[in-house]
Amino acid sequence: MSMQQMLLGTSSGIVVPPIDELYRQIGYRGNGNNRTLGYSAFNRVNEEIVVISKVRTGGPAFEFIIGSSLFGANTVLRPKQTSGFSSQSGTYGSFGSTSVNVGNNDLLARNNEDIIHHIFMAKPGFMDIVEYTGNATAGRTVSHNLGVEPGAIWIKRTSGLDRDWICYWKAIGNTKHIKMKIVNEATTSNFNNTSPTSSQFTVGSGSEVNAQGSDYVAFLFAEDTADVIQCGGFAGNGGTRTINLGWEPGFVLYKGRNIGNNWTLVSSNASGMAMNLDEGNNEFHHSQMTFSSTGFSVASGGSQNQSGKDYIYLAIAKP
Repeated sequence: MSMQQMLLGTSSGIVVPPIDELYRQIGYRGNGNNRTLGYSAFNRVNEEIVVISKVRTGGPAFEFIIGSSLFGANTVLRPKQTSGFSSQSGTYGSFGSTSVNVGNNDLLARNNEDIIHHIFMAKPGFMDIVEYTGNATAGRTVSHNLGVEPGAIWIKRTSGLDRDWICYWKAIGNTKHIKMKIVNEATTSNFNNTSPTSSQFTVGSGSEVNAQGSDYVAFLFAEDTADVIQCGGFAGNGGTRTINLGWEPGFVLYKGRNIGNNWTLVSSNASGMAMNLDEGNNEFHHSQMTFSSTGFSVASGGSQNQSGKDYIYLAIAKP
């Protein structure tokens, strides 16, 4: 690894570790037993860890789940659901400095089924995760430690009434938002028509992001850190659209802004296959997206890369 790769910088002057110290994919065939997911390369001290996991096959009951050192053991969020925290015994144990133990819950250990984990460490210039309590006041600001402007923010209400996930994307702008379970972008904003900064983001007074006394968790992703992460958008052209990242991706999540399709996740661990983050379906063949050493390409087909439609994406480098 070159010194340049070891000392990745941002325009804000933050030094960002290389991707293999921030993100890892782990895949295996489940056997019904406990396992250990290691991340010793992260050099974790007290940074928060986030794990997004899915049984790749096995039917609609096996949806994506998200665990974190911030949530505590056996507590998960589910992108498919509008409900808040779910207690799931036998999922994620306590998060240590180099690993987390996962239990024998079928969502993580189903016998003879393939399982994938995406492991992230919160770090300036890459991603952050924060919790806050709502005050029902429009213009409420929430501090974060990303250190750069976010390109995407996911917010989930975790207490009180069930509410959908609310997503900010810089490519959409601060006057609109998009949800996990609603196919098109909203025409109004839950972000008080205010762009986030390198140290805080702003929410309106709506119950999805800022109900009085309710708890929330926000996941923030850096807009564009060389060789690490990029959040962006592109206009469909009905042919093949190539996105030049300048590096090889290992993880791409994308969705049409104004078209009825799902949040599609493609990763280097499952070449030629994809899964929908917002559904519990099996992985499926997905020949429209291909990765290269400099980015990714999306061919037209079905709801992918349609002419006159706009798309958003979150790309993370291959470790």
